[in-house]
Amino acid sequence: MSTAKRGSAGRPPISERTLHRRREFGERLRRVREHAGLEPAEVARYVDVRPDHLRQMEEGMRPIPAEWVPELARILGVTSAHLLGEQRSVLETAA
Repeated sequence: MSTAKRGSAGRPPISERTLHRRREFGERLRRVREHAGLEPAEVARYVDVRPDHLRQMEEGMRPIPAEWVPELARILGVTSAHLLGEQRSVLETAA
């Protein structure tokens, strides 16, 4: 049995690993955004996307373009490495 999810609009299926990574990034984005005291609509305005699209990105339902990572990091006051999970989070160590 395949571990891939069905794609939409003629796109290839998405693997479970990709979905997991997308969800992890989205969760990290949400935590950092909340820690920065920003609402989804505020961040969405900065990257010129609808707030519901940003929420879908935070939920792992929509991919986040790689070229947005540096701008999102700047807006949220963290490094790109932090947002990508390459650095241990201050939020995680405080828990």
